[in-house]
Amino acid sequence: DFSPQVCLRASYARGFRAPSLKELYLDLYVPAGPFVYHIAGNEDLHSERSHNLNLSLDYDRPVADGATLSLGSSLFYNKVDELITLSVMEENSRHYINLDRFTSYGANLQLEYQHPRGLDIDVGISETARYNLLSKAYPISSFSYTPDANCRVTWRLRGAGLKTSLAYRYNGRVPGYYEFTDRKSREQEIRETVVEDYHLLDLTLVKTMNDGAVDVEVGAKNLLGVKNIETTDRSAGAAHSSNLAGWGRTLFTRLEIHLQ
Repeated sequence: DFSPQVCLRASYARGFRAPSLKELYLDLYVPAGPFVYHIAGNEDLHSERSHNLNLSLDYDRPVADGATLSLGSSLFYNKVDELITLSVMEENSRHYINLDRFTSYGANLQLEYQHPRGLDIDVGISETARYNLLSKAYPISSFSYTPDANCRVTWRLRGAGLKTSLAYRYNGRVPGYYEFTDRKSREQEIRETVVEDYHLLDLTLVKTMNDGAVDVEVGAKNLLGVKNIETTDRSAGAAHSSNLAGWGRTLFTRLEIHLQ
C-alpha cells in the first residue's frame, strides 16, 4: 500500500488439477434447433500442472458529490502443461483432450464509478494472447490475440428497495490454426481459423422486502439471442464448424430468504 488510494499486488501460484468426473465420463447430447450436439468425456486424460503470475495496481479516489472513482489494472501470465479442454467441433461432436502446452498472457483495465445516490458504472477492456502450439512446426505467429470488453450499469432506488442491473459483454475474435491433409497430394499443411466475435446482454431487477429479509429477482439473460458461433476457415473462405455459445434468450426468477 503506497497510500490509502494506491495498492500494488503481486502473486504467484503453482497449480495442479486432476480431471473431473465430467471430463472423464461425460456423455451429453444437447438439442439446439435442427442440430444435436454431442460432448463426450475422455478416460485417458492426464492431470494439469500450471504456473500463474499476476501483477495488479489499484487506484481509488473521491470525486464530486461524494462519488468514488476506482481504476484497476493488471498483467497476467499462465503456463499450463496438459491443459484439459474441449476439442474443435467436428460433425457436431466435441470431446475433452489434453493440450501438451498452453501459455497465455495479457492485460486488463477496469474503471468503476460509484455514486452515493445508487448509480454504479463498471467498464473494462482486456487483451489476451494465446500460444499457438503448431508454431513449432510451421512458420506462423507464436501467439494469437483476442480483445474483450465489458460494461455493467446498476441503479439502486433504496427508498423503494429496487435494484436494476444491465450487463454487456463483448467476446472478441479468437484466431487459431489446425493441420490439414490435402486429399490429392496427401501433404499436410497449416490452415488458419477464426472463432467469430459475439455480444451478450443481461438484464436483472431485484426487489427487497421485509427490511432486507426477502429478495425477489427477475431477469433475462442473453437478450440478443446468441446461439451458434461460426468458426471460419480463412484459407478456404467458408465456415469450418459451429460452436454452441448459448441456447438463446432465457427468462428467470429467484427468491432469496435471509434467516437472521
